Amino acid sequence: MKLHVSGFSAVLLLWLLVSSSVQEDAHKTGCLSTTDTKTPHTNLRSYTIQQKPLFPVHAVRFLTLKGITICSDPTSPWAIKAMKHLNGKKKQRQSNITIRPSVKVVHMDTSTTNMARVSAQLKKQTYGPPMSCCLRLRDRKLHLDKILNYRIQTEDLCPIRAVLFQTVAGKTLCSDPESSWTKSAMWKVDEEQRKLRGQIPEAVEGASVDGCNTSPPGCCLTVKNIRIPAFNIVGYSIQEIPLCSIKAVRFQMVAGKTLCSKPESNWTKSAMRKVKEEQRKLRAGS
Repeated sequence: MKLHVSGFSAVLLLWLLVSSSVQEDAHKTGCLSTTDTKTPHTNLRSYTIQQKPLFPVHAVRFLTLKGITICSDPTSPWAIKAMKHLNGKKKQRQSNITIRPSVKVVHMDTSTTNMARVSAQLKKQTYGPPMSCCLRLRDRKLHLDKILNYRIQTEDLCPIRAVLFQTVAGKTLCSDPESSWTKSAMWKVDEEQRKLRGQIPEAVEGASVDGCNTSPPGCCLTVKNIRIPAFNIVGYSIQEIPLCSIKAVRFQMVAGKTLCSKPESNWTKSAMRKVKEEQRKLRAGS
């Protein structure tokens, strides 16, 4: 009797070992049979479906977080709910993925002869709107005396049409170009600039007197020791030898003129710093 019980125990132990081995290797070799094993859905990692005649039985192979495979009947309620649970988790992971386009770095050459080419490179290789674009319009109306300047953005470079007003506080206001307030503000700025052009010394009025050739490549031929208020400057570029005959800083003014200055002068360095600071504020306020 004891021998019979011992023999039965040995057979049972052997069956359990074989069954466990088959279940653990099922994701490699396929399920040979299905079981009624049930585990909480949160313990499952993934599943695959096997079908006849490639495999002995039609089954769903569930892989648990511990790497164990459960072979289940695909028509059982538990298996159906488990597959729905895993499908939902997969969709949630996919919806949380944000695809970010790669951005290529463009090494900019500040020489005038290369500015057109660099501009084309930026348009071609930059993804998304430029940092200084208005992304939405505001209905805010400031007192016109608080506006220093404006520029118009178009839809070829930015997502929307807008007018960017620069205020005396260094902020940027994005306005609807069709609104009556925007048109009044633009008209006032234009009037102020016309008055300013009448006050600018003749030495910076044109290419024939300021030593700056405004046609391509646009190099300064001489530099002037003229100092104008920094808020009248909207940008600058640096020209170098040998692309141009002399080293100079070309300041672009609100009046549309160009001032050629000596790079080493204290006023030039101060004006360049102020332009950079205004551009930084403009990017931060957009």
